[in-house]
Amino acid sequence: MKQPSILIAAVLTLSSVAPALSLDRVLSAPRIRDNGDIRLSDDLRIGRKVGSTYVATPDALQIQGPGSTGDVSGTSVTAQPGDAAQTKTLGGWLADVGSIRRPAQAGSSYGYAGDGMSQRYIIITGDNIDMPAAGLGGIAGRAFRVAHTVGGPNLKGGRIAGEFSLIHNAPDSPANTLSEFVGLTGSVYGTSQGGFGGQSLANPRGSLFAGNSYVETQNGYTNLANVTSHEFNLNTLPGSSMFLRQGIQVVSRGAVRGTVDTAIGISAGGTGGGTRNGITFGDQNSYGIAPIDANGTLIGSYTSQGALFPAAVGIDLTAFGFSDSILKAGGMKIAANGSVSAGLASTAGQVQYDFRTSGTASPFDVRIAASGGSATAGSGNLALVAGLTQVQGAAEFTNVPRTPAAVGTYTIAADTSAVYIRVRFADGVYRATLPLTKETGTP
Repeated sequence: MKQPSILIAAVLTLSSVAPALSLDRVLSAPRIRDNGDIRLSDDLRIGRKVGSTYVATPDALQIQGPGSTGDVSGTSVTAQPGDAAQTKTLGGWLADVGSIRRPAQAGSSYGYAGDGMSQRYIIITGDNIDMPAAGLGGIAGRAFRVAHTVGGPNLKGGRIAGEFSLIHNAPDSPANTLSEFVGLTGSVYGTSQGGFGGQSLANPRGSLFAGNSYVETQNGYTNLANVTSHEFNLNTLPGSSMFLRQGIQVVSRGAVRGTVDTAIGISAGGTGGGTRNGITFGDQNSYGIAPIDANGTLIGSYTSQGALFPAAVGIDLTAFGFSDSILKAGGMKIAANGSVSAGLASTAGQVQYDFRTSGTASPFDVRIAASGGSATAGSGNLALVAGLTQVQGAAEFTNVPRTPAAVGTYTIAADTSAVYIRVRFADGVYRATLPLTKETGTP
């Protein structure tokens, strides 16, 4: 049996599965057994001889100092302990994950045309893997993932699983034509012909999302102060200035419209129904501070040119059936059936509707004003201010006089010969006829 001399050039920390041995001892002669084992002694194996290749097989390896040099791409790596099916070379794993590039030099470009300078770039190509069908909350192929598990009796302070920060700390070049800096962006490009294979817009298939936020509270996770899927914060400190200041900006491009086409869509996902409010203006995060400036507008519009933008409908709520009211605001309420209630219940004051029809600077052309009244319904005053009041058809009035002796319903009608006034009292109907004479010279 061949027993070559072995030169030990490095110190290895070896952990044997055999019972603890005395370290201060003289080793027997090293040898290579018939099965290829390379042993310093009968109980210490340092590797194997496979053909003409030496394979080191220590139980544990500790490298001190700067480490080693050389090509390690052929090193066999297992994804998880005991998962032999997922054993590949280190170079194979890196090829599957992609390439992490070195810092780019000024003016250089990595990857696709138009990328510009990329300080770090992870490229994944050829993803044609069969994944179980599930949503983003279940199983999905992820190019990059950070899983941060927190919790315990010593935990203090908040946590952020991932953060991207861009700090603009000096003026850029005056020749810069794209002074737009973004902390985090997501992009999806649909380039395949036929998309996901949908047959028609009546039978569509597939969705694209440039970004997605998801938060879930499970059974027993109770008494939280806030559950928000995504938060947008603005903090413009004194001494700064800007033209646009927007919490959320939606910019629509392209001439193609969807069957349902909206800048911001609110809907329910799965069981449990939707939210109690679609949009809420309140102090739920500011504790007494108004969400809108005292001179601001809850829902407004803006044009830089002064011209009106064309639109078909201002607010369309025809998809809803309201149980109480369509609109409620201060002294105004529009009931579900279209009835209008105007005026404050606890504050006296005139309520009026002004109509401007002449196109002049007049404050109003026709005014309907209501005032006065008491705790008795229908005891207020109504004034109609107009140049001419025309009634087509019969006019009926219910009279409540100062003395309750007579309460009647009045009906006024007319033809070319007379005006007929009919008054219905409890004991019968009374009628008056006023003869009419055509004025000379009138058509």
